[in-house]
Amino acid sequence: MRHGASLLASLEGMSRLAYQIAEELSDKSRSGLTVRFLAKKLEIPDEEVEYLVDVYDRLFYADISRIKLAPDGQHVIKRIAESLSSQGDFNAFANRIRSMSQSEFGLFMARFSHHMSMNRTDFANWFVNRYYDTPSNIRNCLQDLNVSKTAHEVFDLLWESPKGIMPAGQLRALHGGSDAEVEQAIWELVQHCLLYEMFRFDNEGRLVRVVALLAEIRQYRESMSKVAPVPMLETLDAPESEGSDLGIQLSESIGHIVIALVGGAARMRKSGGLYKEDQKRVEDLVPPGEYLNVDACIWIAEVNDWLDVSKDNLVVAGQCLDALISMSRFERHIALDDLLQHVRDYAIAKNTLQVINADLDNTTWYLMEDLVEYAARSAARDEDGILQQMDNGVLCYANPSNTEVVRDCLTRTLQCEMHWLGLVAHLRRGNQLYIRFTTMGIAFLRGDFPKELYAQFPDKGCEFVVQPNFEVVVPSDQIDPLKMLPLERFAERSGSDQARIYTLTKVRFTQAMQSGHDPKEFVVFLLKHNRMDELPPNVVMTLEDWMGGMKRVKIRTLHIVESEDPLVIAEIAHQRRYNQYIQHIDPNSMLNYKGISKAKLAKLLEKDGYLID
Repeated sequence: MRHGASLLASLEGMSRLAYQIAEELSDKSRSGLTVRFLAKKLEIPDEEVEYLVDVYDRLFYADISRIKLAPDGQHVIKRIAESLSSQGDFNAFANRIRSMSQSEFGLFMARFSHHMSMNRTDFANWFVNRYYDTPSNIRNCLQDLNVSKTAHEVFDLLWESPKGIMPAGQLRALHGGSDAEVEQAIWELVQHCLLYEMFRFDNEGRLVRVVALLAEIRQYRESMSKVAPVPMLETLDAPESEGSDLGIQLSESIGHIVIALVGGAARMRKSGGLYKEDQKRVEDLVPPGEYLNVDACIWIAEVNDWLDVSKDNLVVAGQCLDALISMSRFERHIALDDLLQHVRDYAIAKNTLQVINADLDNTTWYLMEDLVEYAARSAARDEDGILQQMDNGVLCYANPSNTEVVRDCLTRTLQCEMHWLGLVAHLRRGNQLYIRFTTMGIAFLRGDFPKELYAQFPDKGCEFVVQPNFEVVVPSDQIDPLKMLPLERFAERSGSDQARIYTLTKVRFTQAMQSGHDPKEFVVFLLKHNRMDELPPNVVMTLEDWMGGMKRVKIRTLHIVESEDPLVIAEIAHQRRYNQYIQHIDPNSMLNYKGISKAKLAKLLEKDGYLID
């Protein structure tokens, strides 16, 4: 009886005096102590000591004249002592790691990985990040560990309990298994730091034992249960025509800016913003009435790699322009939204709004403050907390949607990026801003783009007139700006009001060819989009002359074998082993070699008795 697996369970409710006796026996002497010594030490009568020894006969036994602990008692008392001050939190876990002997620490690490080699601090950080990153992560990671089926059942009972903490006796009763099985399961979970065991003495001096989830998880669950309910989303009736809806003007404006920079880079101040002359050059290309905030457009275009900003603060067209030409206008707008997902604030805001997308429609106006609060609290219901370190170094769980960060992201994004993208319309009444999701905005939140939406933004034509005087006249308001990319590369732009004038010049044409652009494709482009049946004959002949008159050269790197003695050069050139690598440049002093490395050729030459300088 004395050595049963449920010894600890039998000690629940033990008096403080009995524990003090056990503590004295554990600390002072394993060979036992006399009744008289214990009575004097604890300042109680000898009879009371004898009484307590008889009552807790599974923990104590008398050996002639001395009182001793049962063989399992030493371990049990140590386990109680360690948990008397424990709060079952991250500090308790860290203290446990620090207090382990080297052999205990090695065994503890081996429970999680056999190939780990870390110091105590690094292992503690690894453990917390792996098993406690979110409150539910500990439950998922339980599947990776080698614990018994009973341990899984015990953990689930605590996880599903309202408070995550339960007296050990109640836990055994709920499980229904034998005390030994449940106690063994609890010990497994405690050893793996998945559950925490805590002992306290109540007002009557009786030992109370509870088993609990991590304290920070319990605190987080309690705080979430007290979160204010999600408010009703109030609406405002407003005429359909009111408010500002920008449609796809942002992608159109960015397209004009990108095309403006194909012909030459723009200079950006270190503080941000283009220089005046460059800004005017860019703004002149945007048709009147079209939405334009140059700084915002450049920032968004840079995020999406439509523009590049060099270290010298020069803004140039990006490398993905040819891919953009093949997209429709609406597909480019979708691409802007997709790539803005890499911007943290926009991604947080859009993910939060997607939670409530079923509650939104494109005919209702919402007060922005109410919409932000409703979205944040709705998302908080389904989100898991994330472990964060506070300014004082304390670790705790915080729900992302319950933080001011999410509310700030939603506010900024609804006011700026989503409005610029045409996903929401704005309506101001006094000092209050109302938000209405557009048809396109609802589609972007739900990821479903019907054909009717594409039909709202049909592709613009790409027609122009190529004149005999080498000018190409393009109507500014009837074109897709990015479709003019070949003209920007091969011709000089000189007009930007009702019509753009591109002039074909030999200098510009040559520069485009030198940049690697195909002149034949450019001619095909002119033939395809010219309003007339064919190009003016003099333009065709001139372009062909420019293409044929180009003086082509190749610049290559040669590896040379050189000698002042022509006989040495002739000898090397006529040896069979070198024939496959050697080409004549100067038969008297130089040979070109290729297909072999310098080191290998030098080794062959040295082997044949040549001296390498």
